[in-house]
Amino acid sequence: MPFEADIDYKSVSNEQLMQYMTLGKETAFNEIYSRFSARIYWFFYQRISQNRLRAEDLTQDLFLRLIEKSDSFKKDKCFKAWIYTIAYNMCKNEYRRIKTKERYLRLRDIDISRLINRDLANLGKVHDHDLFSKRLRIELDKLSQKYSTTFILRHEHGLPIKAIAEIMSCPEGTVKSRLFFAIKQLSSKLETFKSIKI
Repeated sequence: MPFEADIDYKSVSNEQLMQYMTLGKETAFNEIYSRFSARIYWFFYQRISQNRLRAEDLTQDLFLRLIEKSDSFKKDKCFKAWIYTIAYNMCKNEYRRIKTKERYLRLRDIDISRLINRDLANLGKVHDHDLFSKRLRIELDKLSQKYSTTFILRHEHGLPIKAIAEIMSCPEGTVKSRLFFAIKQLSSKLETFKSIKI
């Protein structure tokens, strides 16, 4: 192993950084944090009812776990899939804690479709992308957790099917069918936006 001063942490792989972390190299942790903290925060924010403070807490908890359990990372594994697996499992625990049904009931109490369709008629093209994003987020929240998480990991975080299968502990075929179902459901709910060029 080279001396710490000789290591260019910015140029090494995530997997190598984890190896350095097991040796207590703080700079390796800082680089991992720099690469992934914003992505992991955004993942938590999307999955936990867009609660900024809770997403921040969960992000910090995840990186504390990374420090405490860095030696549990197997060097032949893909780090990106591994860290998202931890985040996904933390979300599952959080869902149990906050009782997901309460979140869905709050959404049902508001006639979102009526409000958005009314606003759509009045908004110019400049606002179409923001409106689409808000509507997409609302419709994703209405899907069951397994479908919305699969969609977000694939289309917003750019993870490959194989990595998602590993994260969600299911076969690749299941990931594909969940994506198909999610896209089909979202397409029907977002029909209004088909004629809009986003």
